[in-house]
Amino acid sequence: MATVSNLSRKLLGEFLSNPETIRAFENLGMNSDDMATQIEGIRNAAILTLDLSPLFENQRVVSSDGEVEFTDGGAGGTLTIGLSDTGVTTGGYGDASHVVAFAVNAKGRITGVQVHALNSDNVTEGSTHLYFTTNRAREALSQGSGINYDSGTGEIKAKPAGAFDVPTGTQNRAAYPTYTSPIISSPPTQAEVQAISDGLQAVSRTLAALISDMKDNGNLS
Repeated sequence: MATVSNLSRKLLGEFLSNPETIRAFENLGMNSDDMATQIEGIRNAAILTLDLSPLFENQRVVSSDGEVEFTDGGAGGTLTIGLSDTGVTTGGYGDASHVVAFAVNAKGRITGVQVHALNSDNVTEGSTHLYFTTNRAREALSQGSGINYDSGTGEIKAKPAGAFDVPTGTQNRAAYPTYTSPIISSPPTQAEVQAISDGLQAVSRTLAALISDMKDNGNLS
């Protein structure tokens, strides 16, 4: 089969009307081998194309799986490949009083962020170091000798010493009226001195009973 390169000028003149057209076909014939080589190279090249514009049989179609995105700059422009937006707001997260929880997808990209205040409402209590509560503090106390403790109110009180107008100790402590008589002689008689001694002994016994009661109720040690 004849090609442009082996057609004579005379034969070309039978089909072409002027010398300029003939010279153009002659130039095409001289460059046809180079063009064929270039076309063959294009056919065999590993060409990347967008999935929106397939053109070649040997193309490798570029498409996105959702993790990346393409920005097509058009013919003569730049095809830009970038990461797709995960929806996480740009900025810093966490501080000395907050803890941060991240959600990560299978590709290792952060897809969600939650910030929680670092306090006992959000941090799970351990098994040995427990949080303070009023009820726990009250339950940790108990009453002992001489002490009354109310775990419901948290009040600590000393036990009452008892009704001291009623003898409860080891000695008789009957109440005495104000001294008005008899009038003591000067010098006092033996009977008068004996009466004073008996009165002091009664006071001593009453005081001993009071001290005994206070010790028994935890008010005196």
